[in-house]
Amino acid sequence: MIEAGNSFGPGTSYGSALIKVGQWEQKLGQTERDFIGSAGMCFTQPLRKFLETEMKTIIKEKNLLETKRLDLDACKNRVEKARSMLGQPSVSC
Repeated sequence: MIEAGNSFGPGTSYGSALIKVGQWEQKLGQTERDFIGSAGMCFTQPLRKFLETEMKTIIKEKNLLETKRLDLDACKNRVEKARSMLGQPSVSC
């Protein structure tokens, strides 16, 4: 737009308007690039670091808890089966 404004002539109202719009679009583009860069530094990189380190630990612990829960369920079932074979009433938890 700046080139078009210069070709029309900066002295004309249309040319000067094109030059101003072109300058503001350049400033807007620079501001957008700065925002994207700062968003990457302040949000994306810490999130990526969290996902790479802490999430692995969280997933391991979740799997461990799931395994322990399954073991507990299996033990409860064995106890329930043993009680039913002995004819004792079941105790609900």
